[in-house]
Amino acid sequence: MFSRASSSAAALEEMWTGDGERCSTCWHPLFVPPPAPANDKQRLNVLWEQKILDTPDEEQFDSLARLAKRAFNADMAFISLVDEKRAWFKARDGYSAREIHRDLAFCSHAILEEGPETFVVTDATEDDRFRFNQLTVGPEGIKFYAGAPLLVHRGDGSQYKLGCLCVCDHDPREEFCATDCAYLSVLASAVVREMELRPRGRQEGGEGARERVVILESFFARSEIHVEPDLIEIIAQRTVPRVVQSEHFVTRRGDPGDSMFFVSNGSCSCIFNGKEIERLKAGSCFGELSIMNMCKMRVARVSEHTIQKRCVRSADIRALERCELLQFYMHEAWPLLHQHPVFWKLLEAIADTRLQRLSSQPEDGSKEAVKVTHVIGRSPLSTLAGLSAGTRLPPPTPAVTPAIPGSLCVSRAESAEADSEEEEAEAR
Repeated sequence: MFSRASSSAAALEEMWTGDGERCSTCWHPLFVPPPAPANDKQRLNVLWEQKILDTPDEEQFDSLARLAKRAFNADMAFISLVDEKRAWFKARDGYSAREIHRDLAFCSHAILEEGPETFVVTDATEDDRFRFNQLTVGPEGIKFYAGAPLLVHRGDGSQYKLGCLCVCDHDPREEFCATDCAYLSVLASAVVREMELRPRGRQEGGEGARERVVILESFFARSEIHVEPDLIEIIAQRTVPRVVQSEHFVTRRGDPGDSMFFVSNGSCSCIFNGKEIERLKAGSCFGELSIMNMCKMRVARVSEHTIQKRCVRSADIRALERCELLQFYMHEAWPLLHQHPVFWKLLEAIADTRLQRLSSQPEDGSKEAVKVTHVIGRSPLSTLAGLSAGTRLPPPTPAVTPAIPGSLCVSRAESAEADSEEEEAEAR
């Protein structure tokens, strides 16, 4: 069963392979299985959402298990995920079985503990919870265990322990100090990051493209604009999947505004001047204004250098939980405006939908919503593109591709108005 050879190792290996019926017949009569956490149903749903169970070995997880084993000079190390009836090992070093019965797993006790602290058992033979556990008895049994929880956060403030990164020894230890616990927790956080960054089994072949089509069809249905299926497929082919883990930023204020995002799973917070002005959930979109601004400026023959300099993010977008998004870049959107003029109407509809939602927000968001209303309602270059004082826009060239909607074409009067507003702003 374990890395050390013994005459009973083969028997134990066969016994503890996750076959609950066979294991249960061998349990000691004084062995008491651990209870399930109060939130186990929700915890299991979050675990299953990860789509990580029964997946092949992956080097990023294997390397973290090896690192933990060597860092603590342990006999074994595991990345253990506590499923409904088993503890399944995404990675293990020093141990050959892929899973064991949940009731026997030390990690089933670790997920019961409150808080993010590492769960430590210095001598399992002296602990009533484990002294009769079949994984403890015998010279090859587990005598020492330390497990740092794999803690996953959700946007509603809830958190779930999906399992543990743990290290085990065949011999007891006198202690596992606070520094050791902290370092193991850091490694466990790295495991969670890898879990949330992995594509959950999705592939970038035909299956992945079809999933993107379904996501966009659902989104466009909410916009109440009919979009031809062939256009949806074109957009889906040109989007790039992104995964952002909880509490990380999708974009920051001042970042280039050269793309828009469709939120396919999870939720994000739009933060402007330190306040949340919008909650972006699955089926939401953001960044469309930036694409519209860049298109208007490009039609007006503004230099690419100026466009990139002026069209930057004005707010922070932070993931409240693990988020899956589709990113659509300006260099992909620009050709669509020539080939499919309805795409511009779609961008306007998306912007109007967000405007209505922002305008209806009470108190905290109302002030910002009024500002956005002013911008969307007028949509001159000076307000939408955020041009700085002193910028002079060249008049649009007459040789504009006819397929581009008229609302994209910036007149000389609008350009002059933009210049005038900028001069007034500079004077103030």
